[in-house]
Amino acid sequence: MSETSLTVDRKQQMARTLHLDQVAIEIVNALASADVPCLLLKGASIATWLYPNEARPSVKDRAWLDVHYTLLGLRVLPSQLWTTLWNERETMPLHGATIPILNERARLFHVVIHTLQTGNAKAKAAEDLARAIKCVSFERWQQAWALARTLQADHLFAAALLLYAASGAEIADRLGAPRHISFLQCVRAIESVPGSVALAALVEGSWAQRFALLKRWVWPESDYIAALEQGKVPRVPGWVRQCTSPYVRFYLWRTWQVVSCIRTWPEALRLRRSTDRISYRKAVSRPWRDDR
Repeated sequence: MSETSLTVDRKQQMARTLHLDQVAIEIVNALASADVPCLLLKGASIATWLYPNEARPSVKDRAWLDVHYTLLGLRVLPSQLWTTLWNERETMPLHGATIPILNERARLFHVVIHTLQTGNAKAKAAEDLARAIKCVSFERWQQAWALARTLQADHLFAAALLLYAASGAEIADRLGAPRHISFLQCVRAIESVPGSVALAALVEGSWAQRFALLKRWVWPESDYIAALEQGKVPRVPGWVRQCTSPYVRFYLWRTWQVVSCIRTWPEALRLRRSTDRISYRKAVSRPWRDDR
């Protein structure tokens, strides 16, 4: 690639990043105007912390940001999680605005947990975790571990370190974290079609979460039907997309998710027993939706 092409790509990346920052500011301001408190979990808060002297990591050209009311996989109530994280906030300047973000120990907690939430979909979360291991002091790791225990997420915190970072096992051992990893976390680490999150919620979630999950899987919502029809759902096989009936297409896709999940079980068992989980995971799988 020529130097001119690299310069153009760099300018385009900077423009996309600036656009996303502006969208984030608009969302924060809109929520603040409605007296709805919020925190910027990722984006600039992670980039300026883990990549202070580097170009911001690339992002796909899109004009939307995810808005969360909880973090996937945690057992505590959303209200308890929010209260805890809100008490861990600080602010950062962003293009003339003041944005509420997590403080460093809570930010580190989120970076670790986010790798499990992302699973084998993208490599970026694991890259952030690897960078945090290099950059963040062990004292801060101890504080993040304490926060994980407060939020009943110590098992998730440990699993992320053991599955997604080459030096994670060393950190986990120094923290006194358990070496046990659940089978479903191993499935999620190597799956090529999204499905293990639903299985984990069905096995480990509350009865309310199980009911909500079964409702979504048995009776699809109209927006999901539309997303399937428009090709916005990733990893849907061509033979499923070619189905003309929206509901038949939906149930074929759900069936394929279950089948694909089951097909990963032998590899997941070997991953769980491996003495070098990082190398084994990278050898048998690659991120299936790496749009960063």
